Amino acid sequence: MIKMSQFTMSVLFLKEVLRLAERTDIGCATTLQLNWIYAVAIFNDARTPAEMEHAIPYFKKAAERARRTQGEDHALTLKFEQTLADARGVIDGKGIARLSNINP
Repeated sequence: MIKMSQFTMSVLFLKEVLRLAERTDIGCATTLQLNWIYAVAIFNDARTPAEMEHAIPYFKKAAERARRTQGEDHALTLKFEQTLADARGVIDGKGIARLSNINP
């Protein structure tokens, strides 16, 4: 039997919640925040830059949706775009090891 970390189980749970959120009408801001939290969870669970790359599409998706639905100057949009830039910096070896601030 494979033993999963609590964090890995949380990522799997978030994936299911995100799938359900996108199918229902729970609100745009909530769905955006779930996308972003899921991306942070994938990113922080990664052990190599290649694994970290898997989170980038989710960061992009959250930032693009926030820009489209909330506007360019909205706090969520700015936060998501900054997190995307931070994640790319980490992958390129120019940033922090983990993304710590996950509160949108």
